[in-house]
Amino acid sequence: MAKKILLIGGNDPDGCAGLAADLKTCAAFGAHGAPIVTAVTVQNTRKTFSANPVSGKLISQQIHAVCSDMKFDCVKIGLLAGAESVRAVFSSLPKSIPIILDPVLTAQPDKRALASSGVLPALKNKSILKRITLITPNMHEASKLSGTKITGLSSAKIACKKLRALGAKNILIKGMEEAGGNNFCDILFLSKDNSFTLFIHKKISKGTHGGGCVFASSIACFITRGLPLEQAVSKAEEFTYASIHNAQKIGKGKECVSISIPTQ
Repeated sequence: MAKKILLIGGNDPDGCAGLAADLKTCAAFGAHGAPIVTAVTVQNTRKTFSANPVSGKLISQQIHAVCSDMKFDCVKIGLLAGAESVRAVFSSLPKSIPIILDPVLTAQPDKRALASSGVLPALKNKSILKRITLITPNMHEASKLSGTKITGLSSAKIACKKLRALGAKNILIKGMEEAGGNNFCDILFLSKDNSFTLFIHKKISKGTHGGGCVFASSIACFITRGLPLEQAVSKAEEFTYASIHNAQKIGKGKECVSISIPTQ
């Protein structure tokens, strides 16, 4: 039977990011993704025009409807456009289920803000952070969440420790450039042993529209296969890197990540 993943996030009408990317990733793994819409964005591969939050009531109704009918193996959360969305999601989710949170703040095509200023304080609630299995911010998002400007590995480690103090258990900070700019790296902090693991890849010149969504969703998929968190992240790194490498020019702007065949 297919694993079931609850996908919570925004709709991207160009089909490159958000719930579209989540669903394509789940399909590649043979998993069933159930999409919960938190916001309707107006964007294409060149520009973001607006992000329009769905009401907290409607978000809760969507979650309750599917959770009364299905038992999910994992939850992946993307765009939460306002504090009301944060409260609605975490008050409606079932307890004791793995949660991967990709705290989306801006859109890939033009870095326009998608989330309101109220999202950050809502997410920094300890009762919420301690429920999350893994949070996967990029450098910008981690800097905002932790209050530490991240410029490299040293400051990223400080940011991880600050997020841990706020209640986060496991943190993956993405997209840091190494000296020279030829490679980029992600850093994973695991609270069980206070360890740091680096994942280093050669920099790809192609766009990564949808890359963060694919990455977090693929981690969720590997977790449903029974992999320990560190191994799930490692496998997802390979999967996402291949998907970014295969990015396609769908429109006139950023290339769209093209889902690769997952490693077994």
